[in-house]
Parts: sequence; structure tokens; C-alpha cells
Amino acid sequence: MLENCEFNLQEVEFLGHNVSPQGIQMDPKKIEAVLTWQKPQNHKDVLRFLSFANYYGLLIPVYADITTPLTYLLQLKELFLWTPEADHAFTILKTHFTTKPILRYPDP
Repeated sequence: MLENCEFNLQEVEFLGHNVSPQGIQMDPKKIEAVLTWQKPQNHKDVLRFLSFANYYGLLIPVYADITTPLTYLLQLKELFLWTPEADHAFTILKTHFTTKPILRYPDP
């Protein structure tokens, strides 16, 4: 079983984050995926993006206010119309996902 163990590592990947002595950072591969995320083209694309965004929602101030234009697009009664407000919200969320400060361990 020791072949499955690694000791004295400076950095460990865990649940999409890199844990190191400097703190916890989002995995660079995940950042690249978010930066290359295309604008949603239909209701399902918006729902997928918002489902991803909800994971990080607690870390983003006024998250509900930012996502309001995107949530409005989920109304199936309305024709899907990508608005400048929705584009702005999409861009702001992508920025928050990729530039959030590093989470740090408490320093007693």
C-alpha cells in the first residue's frame, strides 16, 4: 500500500483546488476552463453555468444581485434573448471565479 502514498509534498491537488503553504488556490486548469467558457446560447446553457456558479456563490458578494439577469433568462415563457445586462453579469461572474483572492489558513 505504500506505493499509493506520497509524503513531503509542497503542493496537493484536492477537489479542484491546489493546497500549498501559501494557501488554497483554484486549480489553473479550472481557471482556463472558466476563461474559455462560451456565452450561453439557450436556456440549458444558462442553467449549466448557474449550476456551476452556485458552488462559488457564497464567496461572491451580492451574488444574487449579479445573477438576476441570468436567472431571468431561465423563464421558459420568454424567448431566449441575450441582453447586455446578462452579458455583463456573465463577465462579472467569470471575473470573480478567476480572480478571487487566495484563501489562507488562520494564523494563530
